Amino acid sequence: MVALDSRTMKIENWIDDRNLIPVVTVISWLCNYNFDAWDRDAIEKGAIDSDETKNKWYEYEFVGDY
Repeated sequence: MVALDSRTMKIENWIDDRNLIPVVTVISWLCNYNFDAWDRDAIEKGAIDSDETKNKWYEYEFVGDY
């Protein structure tokens, strides 16, 4: 985790495909974000379209209370 300012954190690292949804679910709990099926579908699609060889990544923002 990287602190961007006193209220914002950024997580940077690899997450295995097998535990992608459990990891983002826990992150949503930590920031008090209501993670739902729409979020899950968007993240799964974005992860599939990511390409390390092209330095093409997917970012998804949780806007929660923390």
